[in-house]
Amino acid sequence: VENQPPRPLHPGRRQQPGPLFKPGPAGQKLLDDLHDEGFAKRLAVRLVLPFARRDYKKAAARQPQLARQLEALMQRQRELEENRCAQVDAAAEPTALLMQQVLSSLSEDPMRRRVLERLGYLLGRWVYLIDALDDWDEDQAKGRYNPFACQAAETPDLDRGRLYEQAR
Repeated sequence: VENQPPRPLHPGRRQQPGPLFKPGPAGQKLLDDLHDEGFAKRLAVRLVLPFARRDYKKAAARQPQLARQLEALMQRQRELEENRCAQVDAAAEPTALLMQQVLSSLSEDPMRRRVLERLGYLLGRWVYLIDALDDWDEDQAKGRYNPFACQAAETPDLDRGRLYEQAR
């Protein structure tokens, strides 16, 4: 059993990477950079964005239901950030659900799909929290949204070390 190659997620079908995985979250990152970064980075994003949009449109045409779900989650993420949500768990939820949808779309097998859903949720949540912790100082210095900075502003006695421990 150990020396056998891994079984495909969809037996009998040629495997292709999840088409919405790259352009969905990557495209969202580009849009975030367009709003958050300085002139040079915004210029670079403006040069790359048309290609990301083209790829996303192709992928969305192949999986329209998944595309609609991801767009709704990305919109929810934008709303939370625009409202400067200070609840870290709430701020991480759309990204966790987005990754859950993306990974669960990789299999039609119910058992594998459930494992992929859970993995996607936890991975998305972890990535969001670690990124927010890692960017805290820079976001605060540049006046960008960061859920930990917002929470700290509302809770003066907040222990930053404790937050790092909780995010692990």
